[in-house]
Amino acid sequence: MNSINFVILGDYQIASELGKKGTTTDLSIYDRKTQDTIYTWTVPITFPDKIQSLMQAVNIAEYARRYKNRQVSRRANHRVGCS
Repeated sequence: MNSINFVILGDYQIASELGKKGTTTDLSIYDRKTQDTIYTWTVPITFPDKIQSLMQAVNIAEYARRYKNRQVSRRANHRVGCS
């Protein structure tokens, strides 16, 4: 059986759509099992307050996924555009 590990950076709300929530401490771990692969997504929930959680999540991961909330981004871009 294969195992693929991801770290999620940015908007962490997507994690609950990707897998079932498991362990939560400084990191939250979500996982999903298919016939031949286990997918694991790690979220550094105490980052940016604790840099250690980001380092641990990145160390576990083979791949990184960055998500951003489009509504928040649009509002932020609008504010930047206005003086």
